[in-house]
Amino acid sequence: NLRLKLPHTLPVLAELLAHVNLRVLDNPPKGTFEQWFQVVMDKSDAPLVEAAVQAEVSYFLTLNTKHFTPSVAAAAQLKIMTPGQFVSQIRQVLVNHL
Repeated sequence: NLRLKLPHTLPVLAELLAHVNLRVLDNPPKGTFEQWFQVVMDKSDAPLVEAAVQAEVSYFLTLNTKHFTPSVAAAAQLKIMTPGQFVSQIRQVLVNHL
């Protein structure tokens, strides 16, 4: 979409992505994520929250806004957003740096 709508921003996007540190993390060991059981709606989400907190992620992207709510974000001190919201933020950065 950027290629069609804002092609002149592609170099800035490429520069931003060059600074992104994407990592795949192992599941945290049992005994480290139970603290999140009181915060998350589904206990199977607790390891994901713990992994994100331990990794000190800048953004936690998910389509599961039913389980990863603003209250989870506040409790875990995470910036939780959908991929679409994240792309909108990146798009705004690109527009502002024109």
